[in-house]
Amino acid sequence: MTEDDAEFLVKMRQDPVILEYLGTAGIVDIESAKKYVRMIHMSYEKNGWGLFILRLKQCGTPIGTVGLVDRPVKIFKEDEVNIGYSILLEYSRKGYIYEAARACVDYALSRGIYIVGTTMERNPVSRHILEKLGLVYFSDFILPEWPADKFVCLLPASDIPPNHPTHSYTYPHPPTPKKIPQILKSPDSRLD
Repeated sequence: MTEDDAEFLVKMRQDPVILEYLGTAGIVDIESAKKYVRMIHMSYEKNGWGLFILRLKQCGTPIGTVGLVDRPVKIFKEDEVNIGYSILLEYSRKGYIYEAARACVDYALSRGIYIVGTTMERNPVSRHILEKLGLVYFSDFILPEWPADKFVCLLPASDIPPNHPTHSYTYPHPPTPKKIPQILKSPDSRLD
């Protein structure tokens, strides 16, 4: 991802489905998109990973984003990393996101990075991708930035105890006593 991708990022964040489920992430014009790219570069410098632009192999056309995201909300472990993805509607349901997300998860696992997935409960397509990646429902939660929406957290199957009860809570009141960091506000006050 480079600043040359700014125009595509603006277009992507105007896609009605992406806007509905992810918000703008503060990307409203070319300058804010370039700022977003610089933030992604900081993730690479700090963590060694971040988001990529997803492109068609045949022609290099950008169609989405995929990668590892260090979200401010931690549901299960303080060092968990979220698998994140988005794709333009015209390219969805063709396997592109799964293929790219699978590569990102494999990369993370090979480096001992603990992967989780979160999505809106009302987004069954995203949840299906997370389940196909091998993640299993753990809990649901509500974020102050999206008070009308319930989110779900999925974990690796090996971390789900037998007969696991359903956990439901409003962030920042998790069912465990661990300290959870405050939510960092993005420019549009939404977690993407």
